[in-house]
Amino acid sequence: YLMPGRVTTLVAPGSTGKTLLVAQWAAALALGDGSWTDLNLSSTTPQNVLFVSNEDDRFEMDLRWAGIFRGFGLQWHLARHRIHSLPGLGRTFKAIRRAAKRGTLQRSQEYAWLAEYMIKHNITAAFFDPLVSLHEGNENDNTEMQIVMEALAALAEHTKAAIVIVHHTSKPPAAGSENYSGSMNVGRGAASIRDASRIMLTLFAMHQDDANRFGIDERHRHRYVALHNAKMNMTLHNPDGRYFQKESVHLPGGESVGILRHVELEDRTAETHRALLKVVAN
Repeated sequence: YLMPGRVTTLVAPGSTGKTLLVAQWAAALALGDGSWTDLNLSSTTPQNVLFVSNEDDRFEMDLRWAGIFRGFGLQWHLARHRIHSLPGLGRTFKAIRRAAKRGTLQRSQEYAWLAEYMIKHNITAAFFDPLVSLHEGNENDNTEMQIVMEALAALAEHTKAAIVIVHHTSKPPAAGSENYSGSMNVGRGAASIRDASRIMLTLFAMHQDDANRFGIDERHRHRYVALHNAKMNMTLHNPDGRYFQKESVHLPGGESVGILRHVELEDRTAETHRALLKVVAN
């Protein structure tokens, strides 16, 4: 999922838990322990991470961290100094802005500050949520989005950090996510976003076929989401998804926040097939 000096794009529709998932990845890196989530870390050394959420204010982001650490029984004091959390709601962080005179896109002062900050604090992974909030370009313009993605790729290369951007889908999966999960073409806007990403992942609600395969009742299917590889430039593509169950965590102040718990689901197809054969045989 994460490669030093490269860009990963996570594509998902709204309300799937994409911010939660990447926040959990950030927490795992900061702890040097991914055993409680779906990250197989190559090193158990705790890492410094940056998390820029332009859709959350400080209070909301603090609630997210509290839910993750409380929900998984993690120790906040072991990671708090390694998580550089920059909520941007109300003062959106723009790394690429449009020049006032020429109207062209250019890297902003925030971009320069960001590169300096990441190197100073030895940031090994930076998460940006969502992509559309980072720039002033036209998301449907291939040329402009190429400028945006090249700037992010340059940031990753310059800082040697893994860059993760959260991106929205082009349209909601009204017909079911079967045609969307694991597809490189589900991201909203220009194809240059997809093309410039070294790794692309999709996160969608579990579709009916998988629910049937795993024996999950229709009443509970909405609690599950599936993470699929859509593009893996440096490793073999894995068509099998990883599954998460949505849970609520109740905090001492009365708030309730969500987490995504990685679950191993058992394929019930063979079991059902054996049961049917037994009935027919009898």
